[in-house]
Amino acid sequence: MTNMWLYYLLLVVGVAQAEFTKEEEKGVSKHNEFRKKHGSPAMKLDRTMCNEAKAYAAKLAAMGTLEHSSKEERHGQGENLSYGCSPTSAQSIEEAVTNW
Repeated sequence: MTNMWLYYLLLVVGVAQAEFTKEEEKGVSKHNEFRKKHGSPAMKLDRTMCNEAKAYAAKLAAMGTLEHSSKEERHGQGENLSYGCSPTSAQSIEEAVTNW
């Protein structure tokens, strides 16, 4: 899927951070900026959930579509998806979170 970038970020409240990518860190930071504006508590990344999210993003890329996973696949967790196309640059994680 040329120039199509999918970001699928799962976040969880109250789990200690450990070994996250810069992109994951940027995503949760931007997400928490919006949560703060609405008086919601900050969220923290969860390694298992991030890995599951990456696997689902790869599945979507292989399918060539953008659709939410089933509730069973998400184990009851929420989900945000973003799609962006550009001939010159990929959608940043900050742009994806802002688009939500």
